Amino acid sequence: MEKTSLRTRLFDTVYRDFDLLVRYKDYRTGQGSMYQKAVHDFLAFHEKKGLHQLQFGRDEMAQYFDYLITRPNERRGGRLAYNTVNHHLFAIRIFLDMLIEMKLIDTYPYLPKFFRGHSMKDVVLTQDEVKLVYDHCQNPLETAILSTAYGCGLRRTELERLDAADLKLGESILIVREGKGSKRREVPLSEKVKKDFRKYLRNERPKRIRTDQNPETAFFINQYGRRMAGQDYYRSLRRLLKRTKNDEILAKNIDLHSLRRSIATHLAENGAGIDFVKSFLGHVEIDTSQLYAIRRRKEGVR
Repeated sequence: MEKTSLRTRLFDTVYRDFDLLVRYKDYRTGQGSMYQKAVHDFLAFHEKKGLHQLQFGRDEMAQYFDYLITRPNERRGGRLAYNTVNHHLFAIRIFLDMLIEMKLIDTYPYLPKFFRGHSMKDVVLTQDEVKLVYDHCQNPLETAILSTAYGCGLRRTELERLDAADLKLGESILIVREGKGSKRREVPLSEKVKKDFRKYLRNERPKRIRTDQNPETAFFINQYGRRMAGQDYYRSLRRLLKRTKNDEILAKNIDLHSLRRSIATHLAENGAGIDFVKSFLGHVEIDTSQLYAIRRRKEGVR
Protein backbone atom coordinates (compact mmCIF):
# COMPACT_ATOMS: atom_id res chain seq x y z
CA MET A 1 0.00 0.00 0.00
CA GLU A 2 1.19 3.50 -0.83
CA LYS A 3 2.44 5.44 2.19
CA THR A 4 -0.38 7.81 2.96
CA SER A 5 0.03 11.50 3.68
CA LEU A 6 -3.56 11.83 4.85
CA ARG A 7 -3.65 13.86 8.06
CA THR A 8 -7.32 13.30 8.88
CA ARG A 9 -7.50 10.21 11.07
CA LEU A 10 -10.91 9.16 9.72
CA PHE A 11 -9.72 9.46 6.12
CA ASP A 12 -6.55 7.52 6.92
CA THR A 13 -8.56 4.76 8.61
CA VAL A 14 -11.06 4.26 5.78
CA TYR A 15 -8.26 4.43 3.24
CA ARG A 16 -6.47 1.57 4.97
CA ASP A 17 -9.74 -0.36 5.18
CA PHE A 18 -10.15 0.14 1.45
CA ASP A 19 -6.64 -1.15 0.79
CA LEU A 20 -7.47 -4.32 2.74
CA LEU A 21 -10.70 -4.72 0.77
CA VAL A 22 -8.94 -4.39 -2.58
CA ARG A 23 -6.35 -6.94 -1.54
CA TYR A 24 -8.97 -9.34 -0.18
CA LYS A 25 -11.14 -9.05 -3.29
CA ASP A 26 -8.02 -9.28 -5.44
CA TYR A 27 -9.01 -6.35 -7.63
CA ARG A 28 -6.36 -5.99 -10.28
CA THR A 29 -5.35 -3.40 -12.85
CA GLY A 30 -2.30 -3.13 -15.05
CA GLN A 31 -0.68 -0.84 -12.50
CA GLY A 32 -1.16 -2.88 -9.32
CA SER A 33 -2.28 -0.32 -6.74
CA MET A 34 -4.25 1.96 -9.03
CA TYR A 35 -7.47 1.52 -7.06
CA GLN A 36 -5.76 2.55 -3.83
CA LYS A 37 -4.08 5.51 -5.49
CA ALA A 38 -7.39 6.69 -6.96
CA VAL A 39 -9.10 6.66 -3.56
CA HIS A 40 -6.06 8.24 -1.89
CA ASP A 41 -6.19 11.09 -4.43
CA PHE A 42 -9.92 11.43 -3.86
CA LEU A 43 -9.55 11.74 -0.08
CA ALA A 44 -6.50 14.00 -0.30
CA PHE A 45 -8.36 16.35 -2.63
CA HIS A 46 -11.24 16.78 -0.19
CA GLU A 47 -8.87 17.08 2.76
CA LYS A 48 -7.15 20.00 1.05
CA LYS A 49 -10.59 21.54 0.52
CA GLY A 50 -11.13 21.47 4.28
CA LEU A 51 -13.43 18.45 4.39
CA HIS A 52 -12.64 16.08 7.27
CA GLN A 53 -15.85 14.06 7.45
CA LEU A 54 -17.33 11.51 5.06
CA GLN A 55 -19.77 14.05 3.64
CA PHE A 56 -19.51 13.72 -0.12
CA GLY A 57 -22.50 15.54 -1.59
CA ARG A 58 -23.28 16.50 -5.17
CA ASP A 59 -21.13 19.64 -5.04
CA GLU A 60 -18.11 17.80 -3.65
CA MET A 61 -18.38 15.07 -6.28
CA ALA A 62 -18.82 17.56 -9.12
CA GLN A 63 -15.78 19.55 -7.96
CA TYR A 64 -13.66 16.42 -7.84
CA PHE A 65 -14.82 15.32 -11.27
CA ASP A 66 -13.93 18.73 -12.69
CA TYR A 67 -10.49 18.40 -11.10
CA LEU A 68 -10.10 14.87 -12.45
CA ILE A 69 -10.75 15.72 -16.09
CA THR A 70 -8.49 18.77 -16.01
CA ARG A 71 -5.55 17.46 -13.95
CA PRO A 72 -2.31 16.94 -15.89
CA ASN A 73 -0.88 13.55 -16.73
CA GLU A 74 2.46 13.74 -14.94
CA ARG A 75 4.04 10.92 -16.92
CA ARG A 76 2.95 11.68 -20.46
CA GLY A 77 1.84 15.30 -20.39
CA GLY A 78 -1.58 16.53 -21.41
CA ARG A 79 -4.64 15.33 -19.49
CA LEU A 80 -5.63 11.96 -18.13
CA ALA A 81 -6.81 9.46 -20.72
CA TYR A 82 -10.51 8.60 -20.61
CA ASN A 83 -9.82 5.01 -19.48
CA THR A 84 -7.71 6.35 -16.59
CA VAL A 85 -10.58 8.58 -15.50
CA ASN A 86 -12.84 5.51 -15.74
CA HIS A 87 -10.53 3.62 -13.39
CA HIS A 88 -10.67 6.48 -10.89
CA LEU A 89 -14.46 6.60 -11.01
CA PHE A 90 -14.73 2.83 -10.66
CA ALA A 91 -12.39 2.82 -7.65
CA ILE A 92 -14.38 5.62 -5.98
CA ARG A 93 -17.57 3.68 -6.61
CA ILE A 94 -16.11 0.62 -4.85
CA PHE A 95 -14.97 2.87 -2.01
CA LEU A 96 -18.44 4.38 -1.58
CA ASP A 97 -19.98 0.91 -1.63
CA MET A 98 -17.61 -0.03 1.19
CA LEU A 99 -18.62 3.04 3.23
CA ILE A 100 -22.30 2.13 2.87
CA GLU A 101 -21.58 -1.49 3.79
CA MET A 102 -19.75 -0.27 6.91
CA LYS A 103 -22.67 2.10 7.65
CA LEU A 104 -20.32 5.09 7.61
CA ILE A 105 -22.57 6.89 5.11
CA ASP A 106 -26.33 6.52 4.73
CA THR A 107 -26.87 7.41 1.09
CA TYR A 108 -24.96 6.97 -2.13
CA PRO A 109 -23.72 10.38 -3.31
CA TYR A 110 -23.98 11.46 -6.92
CA LEU A 111 -21.14 10.09 -9.02
CA PRO A 112 -20.58 10.89 -12.72
CA LYS A 113 -21.31 8.16 -15.22
CA PHE A 114 -18.54 6.11 -16.76
CA PHE A 115 -17.20 7.42 -20.05
CA ARG A 116 -17.75 5.56 -23.25
CA GLY A 117 -14.63 7.12 -24.72
CA HIS A 118 -14.34 6.86 -28.47
CA SER A 119 -17.75 5.18 -28.76
CA MET A 120 -19.40 8.53 -28.11
CA LYS A 121 -20.14 10.16 -31.44
CA ASP A 122 -19.36 13.84 -31.80
CA VAL A 123 -22.80 14.79 -33.12
CA VAL A 124 -22.15 18.51 -32.92
CA LEU A 125 -21.48 21.35 -35.32
CA THR A 126 -18.24 23.29 -35.18
CA GLN A 127 -18.48 27.04 -34.66
CA ASP A 128 -17.64 27.60 -38.34
CA GLU A 129 -20.38 25.16 -39.36
CA VAL A 130 -22.91 26.98 -37.18
CA LYS A 131 -21.95 30.23 -38.91
CA LEU A 132 -22.46 28.54 -42.28
CA VAL A 133 -25.94 27.39 -41.27
CA TYR A 134 -26.79 30.92 -40.11
CA ASP A 135 -25.59 32.25 -43.48
CA HIS A 136 -28.22 30.09 -45.22
CA CYS A 137 -31.20 31.37 -43.24
CA GLN A 138 -33.62 32.96 -45.71
CA ASN A 139 -35.97 34.79 -43.36
CA PRO A 140 -36.18 36.11 -39.78
CA LEU A 141 -38.17 33.06 -38.66
CA GLU A 142 -35.43 30.62 -39.60
CA THR A 143 -32.79 32.79 -37.97
CA ALA A 144 -34.83 33.15 -34.76
CA ILE A 145 -35.45 29.40 -34.57
CA LEU A 146 -31.73 28.72 -34.92
CA SER A 147 -30.94 31.35 -32.30
CA THR A 148 -33.41 29.74 -29.90
CA ALA A 149 -32.34 26.12 -30.44
CA TYR A 150 -28.61 26.81 -30.66
CA GLY A 151 -28.07 30.29 -29.20
CA CYS A 152 -30.28 29.55 -26.17
CA GLY A 153 -29.87 25.77 -26.09
CA LEU A 154 -33.60 25.06 -25.73
CA ARG A 155 -35.06 21.57 -25.91
CA ARG A 156 -37.73 20.75 -28.47
CA THR A 157 -40.53 20.83 -25.88
CA GLU A 158 -39.19 24.14 -24.56
CA LEU A 159 -39.34 25.57 -28.06
CA GLU A 160 -42.92 24.40 -28.40
CA ARG A 161 -43.98 25.98 -25.10
CA LEU A 162 -42.15 29.27 -25.56
CA ASP A 163 -44.42 32.33 -25.43
CA ALA A 164 -43.65 35.82 -26.71
CA ALA A 165 -44.02 37.07 -23.13
CA ASP A 166 -41.17 34.78 -22.05
CA LEU A 167 -38.66 37.00 -23.83
CA LYS A 168 -37.35 39.84 -21.70
CA LEU A 169 -35.16 41.57 -24.24
CA GLY A 170 -34.62 44.61 -22.04
CA GLU A 171 -33.23 42.34 -19.34
CA SER A 172 -31.35 40.16 -21.86
CA ILE A 173 -33.00 36.94 -20.66
CA LEU A 174 -35.34 34.28 -21.97
CA ILE A 175 -37.49 32.55 -19.38
CA VAL A 176 -38.09 28.82 -19.64
CA ARG A 177 -41.20 28.53 -17.52
CA GLU A 178 -41.31 24.74 -17.40
CA GLY A 179 -38.21 22.90 -18.52
CA LYS A 180 -37.35 19.24 -17.90
CA GLY A 181 -38.51 18.18 -14.45
CA SER A 182 -40.78 21.27 -14.32
CA LYS A 183 -37.73 23.43 -13.63
CA ARG A 184 -37.88 27.16 -14.35
CA ARG A 185 -34.70 28.85 -15.57
CA GLU A 186 -33.49 32.10 -17.07
CA VAL A 187 -31.28 31.89 -20.15
CA PRO A 188 -28.95 34.85 -20.83
CA LEU A 189 -29.25 36.34 -24.31
CA SER A 190 -26.31 37.51 -26.39
CA GLU A 191 -26.56 40.71 -28.42
CA LYS A 192 -26.77 38.70 -31.64
CA VAL A 193 -29.60 36.54 -30.33
CA LYS A 194 -31.51 39.63 -29.15
CA LYS A 195 -31.03 41.20 -32.59
CA ASP A 196 -32.39 38.06 -34.27
CA PHE A 197 -35.41 37.98 -31.97
CA ARG A 198 -36.21 41.66 -32.49
CA LYS A 199 -36.06 41.24 -36.26
CA TYR A 200 -38.45 38.29 -36.10
CA LEU A 201 -40.85 40.11 -33.75
CA ARG A 202 -40.84 43.21 -35.92
CA ASN A 203 -40.83 41.77 -39.44
CA GLU A 204 -42.14 38.20 -39.38
CA ARG A 205 -44.37 37.33 -36.44
CA PRO A 206 -46.98 40.06 -37.07
CA LYS A 207 -47.57 38.63 -40.58
CA ARG A 208 -48.50 35.28 -39.09
CA ILE A 209 -51.04 36.49 -36.55
CA ARG A 210 -54.59 35.79 -37.69
CA THR A 211 -57.15 38.45 -36.88
CA ASP A 212 -60.07 36.01 -37.20
CA GLN A 213 -59.09 33.99 -34.14
CA ASN A 214 -57.96 34.51 -30.57
CA PRO A 215 -54.51 36.12 -30.35
CA GLU A 216 -51.77 33.46 -30.27
CA THR A 217 -49.44 33.78 -27.30
CA ALA A 218 -46.74 31.54 -28.77
CA PHE A 219 -43.43 33.10 -29.77
CA PHE A 220 -43.17 30.97 -32.90
CA ILE A 221 -46.31 30.90 -35.03
CA ASN A 222 -46.90 28.70 -38.06
CA GLN A 223 -48.44 29.71 -41.38
CA TYR A 224 -51.92 29.02 -39.99
CA GLY A 225 -51.51 31.43 -37.10
CA ARG A 226 -51.06 28.67 -34.54
CA ARG A 227 -48.27 27.62 -32.20
CA MET A 228 -45.52 25.76 -34.04
CA ALA A 229 -45.14 22.07 -33.17
CA GLY A 230 -42.03 19.93 -32.84
CA GLN A 231 -42.17 18.65 -36.42
CA ASP A 232 -42.24 22.25 -37.67
CA TYR A 233 -38.89 22.92 -36.02
CA TYR A 234 -37.37 19.72 -37.36
CA ARG A 235 -38.50 20.52 -40.88
CA SER A 236 -37.09 24.03 -40.64
CA LEU A 237 -33.75 22.70 -39.40
CA ARG A 238 -33.56 20.02 -42.11
CA ARG A 239 -34.22 22.62 -44.81
CA LEU A 240 -31.46 24.80 -43.41
CA LEU A 241 -28.94 21.99 -43.25
CA LYS A 242 -29.68 20.78 -46.79
CA ARG A 243 -29.37 24.33 -48.06
CA THR A 244 -25.73 24.46 -46.97
CA LYS A 245 -24.88 21.60 -49.39
CA ASN A 246 -22.02 20.82 -47.03
CA ASP A 247 -21.23 17.10 -47.01
CA GLU A 248 -19.60 17.15 -43.56
CA ILE A 249 -22.62 18.86 -42.00
CA LEU A 250 -25.11 16.55 -43.71
CA ALA A 251 -23.15 13.44 -42.70
CA LYS A 252 -23.54 14.34 -39.01
CA ASN A 253 -27.31 13.84 -39.04
CA ILE A 254 -27.83 16.93 -36.88
CA ASP A 255 -31.11 17.33 -34.98
CA LEU A 256 -32.41 19.85 -32.45
CA HIS A 257 -30.68 18.09 -29.56
CA SER A 258 -27.41 18.27 -31.48
CA LEU A 259 -27.70 22.05 -31.40
CA ARG A 260 -27.89 21.89 -27.57
CA ARG A 261 -24.76 19.74 -27.55
CA SER A 262 -23.11 22.17 -29.94
CA ILE A 263 -23.72 25.27 -27.81
CA ALA A 264 -22.56 23.38 -24.69
CA THR A 265 -19.36 22.45 -26.50
CA HIS A 266 -18.76 25.98 -27.77
CA LEU A 267 -19.42 27.55 -24.37
CA ALA A 268 -16.85 25.23 -22.79
CA GLU A 269 -14.37 25.83 -25.61
CA ASN A 270 -14.67 29.55 -24.93
CA GLY A 271 -13.93 29.13 -21.24
CA ALA A 272 -17.35 28.71 -19.63
CA GLY A 273 -17.31 26.59 -16.47
CA ILE A 274 -19.26 23.38 -15.94
CA ASP A 275 -21.66 25.05 -13.52
CA PHE A 276 -22.54 27.76 -16.06
CA VAL A 277 -23.08 25.20 -18.84
CA LYS A 278 -25.33 23.11 -16.55
CA SER A 279 -27.36 26.20 -15.60
CA PHE A 280 -27.57 27.39 -19.20
CA LEU A 281 -28.93 24.05 -20.40
CA GLY A 282 -31.17 23.52 -17.38
CA HIS A 283 -29.45 20.32 -16.30
CA VAL A 284 -29.42 18.99 -12.77
CA GLU A 285 -26.42 17.04 -13.96
CA ILE A 286 -24.71 17.12 -17.33
CA ASP A 287 -23.56 14.16 -19.39
CA THR A 288 -20.02 13.81 -18.10
CA SER A 289 -18.79 12.02 -21.20
CA GLN A 290 -19.85 15.08 -23.17
CA LEU A 291 -17.90 17.39 -20.86
CA TYR A 292 -14.83 15.21 -21.13
CA ALA A 293 -15.11 15.21 -24.90
CA ILE A 294 -15.36 19.01 -24.76
CA ARG A 295 -12.17 19.19 -22.73
CA ARG A 296 -10.38 16.87 -25.14
CA ARG A 297 -11.53 18.84 -28.19
CA LYS A 298 -10.45 22.08 -26.52
CA GLU A 299 -6.98 20.67 -25.93
CA GLY A 300 -6.71 19.15 -29.40
CA VAL A 301 -6.72 15.56 -28.12
CA ARG A 302 -8.25 12.90 -30.35
